[in-house]
Amino acid sequence: MINLLTKIRDYVKLLLPNDQKPTLLGNVLPDPKAEIWEEACIVSPPVNLPEEEERPTQEDKDKECDFIIEAFKSLSPEYILIVSEMRNLLNSDLKKIVFHALATKLSVEEVATHLGFTPQEVKDIFQAAIMDISIQSGFVREYLNNRIQKDREINELNSKLQLLRNQLVMEEIRHPAKKKTASKIPYDRQKKLLSKPLTQCLDLETRTLTIFKSVDIYTLEDLLKYISTKGIATLTLQKNFGSISLDRLEKELIRKGIFDSNGHCELYQDMIKR
Repeated sequence: MINLLTKIRDYVKLLLPNDQKPTLLGNVLPDPKAEIWEEACIVSPPVNLPEEEERPTQEDKDKECDFIIEAFKSLSPEYILIVSEMRNLLNSDLKKIVFHALATKLSVEEVATHLGFTPQEVKDIFQAAIMDISIQSGFVREYLNNRIQKDREINELNSKLQLLRNQLVMEEIRHPAKKKTASKIPYDRQKKLLSKPLTQCLDLETRTLTIFKSVDIYTLEDLLKYISTKGIATLTLQKNFGSISLDRLEKELIRKGIFDSNGHCELYQDMIKR
């Protein structure tokens, strides 16, 4: 919308002679971007439009689409949509045709030739159309004000979010979260767990527990006896117990302190004594 108003403003300045330079209507908005709207609100001296009989016939109006189709090819859909909406603010078919044609980059001479008017008459009609639009399109000012306010609110929210992030980072630096330590089972308690079901000793998958039952492993002592006699790696010979399951079992035994990182297990000595 701003680009369109700027182009129309510049085009009017180009069309009007020096003694008919446009004046501004109203006060300038606080925001610099809004100056473009004020400059586009043009008030001009009264112009004498062609008489009713000189206006284009219905046949001429039917040809309007063909008349401006070439200009449309170089314009964006957004620009064309805005021009069409502004054209709808006009209550004169003649003003609509002239405004639409010039706003879509057709020359004054082309429009004058098509309508059978002089170039000066086309300029006068265009100037009158601009004045009508500037009077009726107060929604532009409201749109600009709303957009400025929303942009301000968004910027304030972003600033608050960034401030919160910075505070969280500083808090983490001052008071770092304590790292979780492995829930190692004390040795005295390990000895008491030897005869307990594996579900009370280790965090294992249901599938692993089912496989252990197939080889008569129900307690922690059963598991340690199997490992001491056959080796933990032989568990992979069981169906559905592969290298991943073996790795998880070894890590769980180390995590609970039953085995150390070198594979040593103090509970073996206690089992021998029993």
